[in-house]
Amino acid sequence: MAGKKAKVKANYMSSSLDPLFVMKGESLVVAYESEEWPGWIWCINEEGKSGWAPISCLEINGESAVAKQEYDAVELTVRAGDELTVLHEESGWCWCAFGEDEEGWVPTENLEFL
Repeated sequence: MAGKKAKVKANYMSSSLDPLFVMKGESLVVAYESEEWPGWIWCINEEGKSGWAPISCLEINGESAVAKQEYDAVELTVRAGDELTVLHEESGWCWCAFGEDEEGWVPTENLEFL
């Protein structure tokens, strides 16, 4: 799917003003899994910042986890008709590039693949 083009079919507004960013090897506290978005889990870093992370990028051991890779929870605010480049898909979300300098997550259900 990397590099595939998509058009936004429904507006999406980012839900986080201060998204979680995780470095490879970083320790996290695991709070709970998403019921709405299977494959995602709410995590809290050592500074107390929290956010959703894909289960696939974590090594989970009970209520703690270690990041297996770098992860950024930034979401894109997009409007119907915007064209994006899909760089990665993960559990109902796509990491997309918008224009020259914006990247972030958009729900797959909001996209039409070209």
